[in-house]
Amino acid sequence: TAPAGSGKTALASSWVQARGLTCLWFQLDAGDADPATFFHYLILAGLHRAGRKRVHFTALTPEYLPGIELYARRFFEQLLRLYSEPFVLVFDNCHELATIAPLAGLILNALIEAMPAAGKLVCLSRGPMPSGLTRQSAGPGFLHLDWEELSFTTDEAIALAERIAPAALRSVEACNQWVRGWAAGLKLLLRAPPKALESALMRGDLAEESLFNYLSEEVLQRAFAEQREFLLRSAVLEEMEPEIAA
Repeated sequence: TAPAGSGKTALASSWVQARGLTCLWFQLDAGDADPATFFHYLILAGLHRAGRKRVHFTALTPEYLPGIELYARRFFEQLLRLYSEPFVLVFDNCHELATIAPLAGLILNALIEAMPAAGKLVCLSRGPMPSGLTRQSAGPGFLHLDWEELSFTTDEAIALAERIAPAALRSVEACNQWVRGWAAGLKLLLRAPPKALESALMRGDLAEESLFNYLSEEVLQRAFAEQREFLLRSAVLEEMEPEIAA
């Protein structure tokens, strides 16, 4: 769990690639908050995985909704039988399930209970994990990474600059402190002309247009309505301490 641009997708995809794992990557969007749509696309993924093997998945129709946890358990057992070797199932953008929060917890619990020993589940989210996973989080196989673990350290920021912007090495530590380890923000700042970047740092002004556009498109427009309202109202403040913002 971490904000947009924190490197969640990059971390998960490189982890899968480095281990050579078979992967079902399911990228959620707002439409998947409808359970029937969610399972519809999983059925398509299962049929693709099955190839010429004859399989039949039962669609989630209204009569199954009262017992959706049992439906989900049976569905995932059938789907995951198609994966015999070590594999990973990735749910990207899990925050899109927030509108069906109680059902999301039931569905994910059913998935975890159906997961064979050879499988792993990775959930990527901009928001907190569904409350239904609280019980699962106490298990020995559960690992939670948040913003603190994903934010770039100074050494990591320098390593990134060496790869994508060697000319900005003198400024990278200050840039990383300014964006508080935020991967996307750091990358956008390092793309600025080195002299302009050093001048902006001396002035204490790093309001790069590319950084503003990213925040506007990827963060502000996709934020929940109450978060967006708070950000717009508090933007008039030059400095924002918690008490003043409240």
